[in-house]
Amino acid sequence: MTRYTTTDVLICGAGVTGLTLAIELARHGVSFRLIEKRTTPFIGSRGKGIQPRTQEIFEDLGILNKVVAAGGLYPRLRTYRHDGSYVDSDIAHHTKPTHAEPYHLPLMVPQNVTETIMREQLKAWGHRVEFGCELRHFAQTPRTVTAYVAGPAGEEVIIAHYLIGADGGGSFVRKKLGVSFPGR
Repeated sequence: MTRYTTTDVLICGAGVTGLTLAIELARHGVSFRLIEKRTTPFIGSRGKGIQPRTQEIFEDLGILNKVVAAGGLYPRLRTYRHDGSYVDSDIAHHTKPTHAEPYHLPLMVPQNVTETIMREQLKAWGHRVEFGCELRHFAQTPRTVTAYVAGPAGEEVIIAHYLIGADGGGSFVRKKLGVSFPGR
């Protein structure tokens, strides 16, 4: 039997982007659901770099200290010369933090570690990722989006004010809307 539920925001995709939005919505008391087609968290790392601006956002989300503790600075860059010798140099230069730019050095943290920290923060706000839930179809009206989802509990129709496609480069949401992705 198909279940019918409502929420303000339905987020499709629980990578860093979807998790960032979910934490922000939780902080502001907006109702949402965060669904992820995969049945378990991603265990690899598509990206390791946490740039300074992202660090500012992570500070706002309350996770920067955990991210810093889980990673480190970028390793030094080694450039080899034709004679076999080499020179090591820093990827970024140490500069004094300012109010406008509090962070200057990128961090290196595997994506799966970052996502784990983010899921823990989301849980602290009383929410979770709904793994194994696949968005199969959606229809839009001027005021709502009706999403048809298949998950461990069966078929579900979710009526939301907003549907967010945070489902990666091969995004089902983007393709269904006919939005191109140049370079893909």
